Formats: sequence, structure tokens, C-alpha cells
Amino acid sequence: MNSTNPEAKLENVQFAAVENEMAVPTNSNESQSYQLKKPEGIHVSPPNIIVPPDYNRLGLPDDDRKTQGAARPVEQDNTNRIKAFLNQNWLFRYNTLSNIIEVQEKNIGIGGSWKSLDEMRLNSMKLRMAHEMGLEVDKKLRIILRSDFVKQFNAIEDYFNSLPVWDRNTDYIAGLANTVTTTNQPAFLKYFRKWFVGLVACCLNPNASNHLVFLLKGAQGIGKTKFLRNLMPPELKNYCNEAPFNPGSKGNERLLAENMLIILDEFDIKSDKQMDLFKFLVTCETVNAKRAYSNQLEQRPRIASFAGTTNRSSFLNDETGTRRFFVAEAIDISPVPYEHLSLAFAQAYALVQDGEQYYLSGTDIEELNALNSEHIAVNVEEECLLKCVAPANVNMQDRRVLSATEITEYLCKHTPLKFSNAMVQKIGVLLKRNGFAQRKSNGRPVYDVICLM
Repeated sequence: MNSTNPEAKLENVQFAAVENEMAVPTNSNESQSYQLKKPEGIHVSPPNIIVPPDYNRLGLPDDDRKTQGAARPVEQDNTNRIKAFLNQNWLFRYNTLSNIIEVQEKNIGIGGSWKSLDEMRLNSMKLRMAHEMGLEVDKKLRIILRSDFVKQFNAIEDYFNSLPVWDRNTDYIAGLANTVTTTNQPAFLKYFRKWFVGLVACCLNPNASNHLVFLLKGAQGIGKTKFLRNLMPPELKNYCNEAPFNPGSKGNERLLAENMLIILDEFDIKSDKQMDLFKFLVTCETVNAKRAYSNQLEQRPRIASFAGTTNRSSFLNDETGTRRFFVAEAIDISPVPYEHLSLAFAQAYALVQDGEQYYLSGTDIEELNALNSEHIAVNVEEECLLKCVAPANVNMQDRRVLSATEITEYLCKHTPLKFSNAMVQKIGVLLKRNGFAQRKSNGRPVYDVICLM
């Protein structure tokens, strides 16, 4: 029996060192291959076989790569074809305020409007390109539209950059204000100008915020809401929010970051908690808000100012003061929009650049609190206070000297009010607002009062 010689030269045999298997022939187009059993105690090494390098994997040139390399120019050519087709048929812009791509169709005559590139418009675009170009463009189109192929724009900044230069003589803001006749026109002209300049500063300067809320009071049907709507030029209508506004609702931060004006129709904030939330929104400079189609919170400038309407007599219920509100009682409002609105904005823009003071001074705050006093809502606590005690002077024999805590205890004894530290603080604010003079007695703040119950 012939034995296998491990040193024998084996020709036309392809070795595979497979443990414990007999040599088995395998079919091949070129030659016959074998798998040999490794003899016991003998080490069998496969012959040195030189395998040609895979140039495609190594990234090195060879003849076989010519066809693969040709795909790159074709791919680049397709990208250029898609861009050319897009430029031929549409205009695109990326709205940095709303995080939305907007599109305007070409070749439809003058006056084509910009529209958001929603899923339906995008799909229609892809179908048209597939039909006319014979290309599947889904992935590549999305990449192109989310690149610098689409120019960025800020509609508010673009509007102000397009305005004519103010002549520095004509008071267009006063002209706009005088389309409304109020019960106190001088005060209206003064504070409307502050609010209007603050409106412009707030939407253009990341470090500015308009702390003044313009409230227009008047009879129903007089045109209050229409006047506020007409404060926004046609170019900025999309940046005016009229939806019902709840200070505690989610999404308010985004409204403040993406709208120039928020209209509070039939302004009515009753609870202390809601008022505190509203005052925070009025005074904040930045908000943490998501952009459209994004799950990531960003710190964004607050650009919105507030204006509202009401036909109620007493509607302000902020015990800490009403300095954030500018209430104008309208007698008549012109139904015709102000013809020089763009020039009024040009004036406000120039005044902002000049550094005009649109925020309130201490004197302004005192004046506004006095002007707003007739619009303050009398709450239950205030009614109980005025029913149970009255201011006294030191010469009155029946006067009593009480602290705010003692007055609150007295009120809770004679009214349905419930004693708490928060109630003591509220009564202290109401005492000051209603003319109760505070003084010190034995080192503690007290009030001279007459008890009426």
C-alpha cells in the first residue's frame, strides 16, 4: 500500500488544511480541487500561493476600476442636472425664524407667492422630476435642499433693510397713533411711541425686550382688533399671532421666538399664577424653544411684543402694580389703514439705531400706575379690606395701630378669607395701593386704621 509522502510535490492541488477530513474532490470550472485530511503527526502546510490584490478594496487603480470610477462623474452630473432643473423651475429660501424651507414656482406670472415646502409639495416635485428627467431623486433632492444651495433669509430683517431712510423730520409714528382718538391723547401719543419703538427694537436686537403691553380698550365693533392687525405690513403678516394665548401653555416659547407681534384679543388674565407667568414672558429676553421639525431645545432670542384689546371696565388684577400695561381708551378708530406705515417703521428703525429710550423711567412708571388705576379689577380680598378697615390719622381717638398680619387676622375673623402668609403679603400690597400709610412703631411696620366691623 502506498503511503502519503508529506514531502511529495503535489501539482494542481489546492490545499485547505481541514482537520479530520478525507480528501474530497470538488468541482471547479478551471480545475479540480481537493480537501486533504491532515495526516496524524504530520504538519501539512499549503503551498505559497500568490493572490492578486483586490484593487477595488484597496482603493488602488486597475483596469477593472474604470467602469466603477466612471460612476462618479455620472453621479456628479446627475447632481448638477437636479440643481439646474430646480433653478429652472423654482426659487427656494430657508426661513431662519421658522426653520422651514419655502418655495416659489417660476413661470407662473408676476405675484407668485412663497409657500412652505411641505411633504405634498415635495412629493409633487419628485414626481415631476422623475417624469421629466427620468431620475429617482428622493435622497439626493433632500440633501440638496438641506445644503447651501438654498439661501437663508430672515423676513423681519429683510423688511427693515428694504425700508426707505427716514427724513428725520416727519413724525410718522404720531400720524399712525392719531388714527385712534382716545380719552387722553397726549398720554397715548407718548406711550404708543415707546411701545412701537420697543416693538422694533425687540425683534431686531437679541439683547432687547419690550416690557410694555399695549392694551386698547373700547366699545365692541369700534375696530380695535383691526387696528392691531393693521400694525403689521403685508410682508410681515405671517409673524403676527392671533391664536388664543394662555400664559401657562406649552409652546409659548416658540411663539415668542418666531412672531413679531402677539395679539391678545379680549385680554383677560384673572389668576395670580397666570399673571406671574405672563409677566415673566413679557420681560424675558431669551426662551428655550424647539424649531419646527426639530426635537432639540435651543436658546433663542425672544422677538415678540404684546398688544391686546378689551371692552371691560376693570380688568387689571396685578396687585404688584400695572407698570407693564399701557391702557388706551379709544373713542374712535379710523377704518382706513395708515398709508405711511412703512415710513413709521422706518422712523422707529432709525430711532432704535439712535438709541432712543423706549423703556420706562421711574416717572413713567408712576404715571402709568396712576393712568391705569381706573382699569384695576377689584378682587375679593380688596373688597373685604375696604369693607372692614379704613385709613386713620394719629388724631383719631378710635384708631388702631395694626401690622399687616394683624389686619389680615382681623379680616379673616369677619370675612370668608383664610389666613396664610400669602394672604398677608397680598393684604400688604392692597393696603399700600388703597392709600393706607405705613409707619414704624417699636421697630415694626404698622398702619393706622379704623376698624369698621
